[in-house]
Amino acid sequence: MLAGLLAVPIIFVVASAVSRPHWDWDKSVFGYYVALPLLGASLATCLAAPFFVRAQLLLRFLYSATMLSLFVGMVAVSYILCSMLYGAPFH
Repeated sequence: MLAGLLAVPIIFVVASAVSRPHWDWDKSVFGYYVALPLLGASLATCLAAPFFVRAQLLLRFLYSATMLSLFVGMVAVSYILCSMLYGAPFH
């Protein structure tokens, strides 16, 4: 569960660092073919990992919903920090 969350800021920093201009990382070749699929894999890891825990089914769905909210928060914070770090305008 934690690996999916920790991958988000790393993906944002690497994608912003290798693309030119920095704020267009999602439209670059690296961003489109590597960073976005990695973010999707991170999301899938966050959503699927709670179902491998020994708990009641309802509690597993609650863990998955919690991980989804943490993932969305991590994406938002990483986007804002990379925008401030690389001087990127908000889209």
